[in-house]
Amino acid sequence: GLYSNVFTIRSNDPDEAPFYLNATAFSFAPNYMLIQNAEAFVGDTVTLNIDVNNYEPFINFQVDLDFPDSLTFIPNSAELTNRKQDHLVFEALLSQNKLRLFTFTQNQLPFIGDSGTVVTINFVVGNDTGTFPLHLSNAILADAGSQNLIRGTFDGQIYVKPVPTFQLSVTLANGWNMVSIPGKHPVNQNVNTWWPFRDLSADVFKYAGG
Repeated sequence: GLYSNVFTIRSNDPDEAPFYLNATAFSFAPNYMLIQNAEAFVGDTVTLNIDVNNYEPFINFQVDLDFPDSLTFIPNSAELTNRKQDHLVFEALLSQNKLRLFTFTQNQLPFIGDSGTVVTINFVVGNDTGTFPLHLSNAILADAGSQNLIRGTFDGQIYVKPVPTFQLSVTLANGWNMVSIPGKHPVNQNVNTWWPFRDLSADVFKYAGG
């Protein structure tokens, strides 16, 4: 809240002693929401983390995330962390690049702890590379009396990197050969993509876990 007081400064100055100074201060609990920075390769699925650092208990939250064109939200991917109790999370895509998240607790229970990730969300990364902003807005940290405790938000960014390329030369012998590829092809991981000019009469098998 807002506090005011008068400071008295005493000295041996015969003209200015004592000197009175009016002071006003505003105190608050530093309750913040933030989105962590992230890195991903083109074509990957990336998980974004939204954190709450709170000095006061809160029972629900709401926040909007503006994300770049290079990301595509995966529906139903929002998931609360172990800071929840009986909470449920809901997601609403307000526009192509704006996602709203909000929670509900049946028994009015507070989130556990005073720092760390409260919710994760997944996106598919497009073909654009570079550094892009992740902006939080309309944030609410609600207490049991439906008062908004939040002081502010901190934005983040995502760095989208091109898939690394490399030269690969493999010598094959007659009979069975096993080949491991030390990386990802930017198109896909199919046999015909990696080996487009192979002898089509030869049988090639892909390891199911590869």
